[in-house]
Amino acid sequence: MRTPTEQAAQQDQSAERKRKQKENNTKQYNARKAAVDRVVELEALKEQGQLTDEQETELAELQPKAQQPQKRK
Repeated sequence: MRTPTEQAAQQDQSAERKRKQKENNTKQYNARKAAVDRVVELEALKEQGQLTDEQETELAELQPKAQQPQKRK
């Protein structure tokens, strides 16, 4: 059996782990959202024929990041 002090310490560790996981999830979501926005912008330029070589390379790099992640089974 744990003392109340030990239980409180474990809860603090658990809360900290959850907070860090939430921050990480938020960063990943924002990065993916930014990649999607940029891909849309670059694809619009591509349709207009105004895409530079650098932008074409950027588009190729961002497209996989902009895709939805695979659902875990």
